[in-house]
Amino acid sequence: MAGITSTRVAMYDLLFDVFVGLPGDALLSEIKRGRFEALLSTDTEEVDQKTREGARLIASFRSSVGHRSPDILVKELLADRTRVIRATGEKGFRPPYERLYVANPSGDGPLLQALNKFYRKAGLSLDDVSGESPDFLFVELDFMKQLCLREIEESLCGALADATRTVELEFLRKHLGSWAGAYCAEAERYAHTVFYRGFLAVLAGFIGSEISHLNGQVSSRQQ
Repeated sequence: MAGITSTRVAMYDLLFDVFVGLPGDALLSEIKRGRFEALLSTDTEEVDQKTREGARLIASFRSSVGHRSPDILVKELLADRTRVIRATGEKGFRPPYERLYVANPSGDGPLLQALNKFYRKAGLSLDDVSGESPDFLFVELDFMKQLCLREIEESLCGALADATRTVELEFLRKHLGSWAGAYCAEAERYAHTVFYRGFLAVLAGFIGSEISHLNGQVSSRQQ
């Protein structure tokens, strides 16, 4: 089980590398080496259709990299990253904050308070390490990654990680998994590069597979 969770952590790291880091020569080098296709492991049955679609788009982008100027590619990727994360210059496109994708009749305050309470209850307060709002996509992704790392530590120590997996599933159901798919679908329509369209599909597919995986783990322990 620790091996499966390590693979999940690697996926979170991959998503952070792509979306949080600024595109540059290092990213182009990784694209040319085929790092992304290798990590996505699209030849396995466990990979869902959405992730396969994203991997196909990423592979098609890789095939075109060698025929274009690296400087132009980096500029295009930089502009597209800003577009899909900050929703700049696109009327009606919402940036990836949970409060913009879920209905909150009582306003944004209760949602942000609930998230901070969730983080503190899990013992992983992110208030001091991030300048972003607690409902920002990458804060929520980072929270899931930290829970996965805790799960690995518990498993390696011989302890049951059932409680941690239950927290992961609850967080996906109540927060990240309830809106990230809608954001990815919206962002895919506005992304200009095949690369980011591909990774938005991968992100949506991965979140869906996380819910399915944890549903199976938690349900089997409760039976």
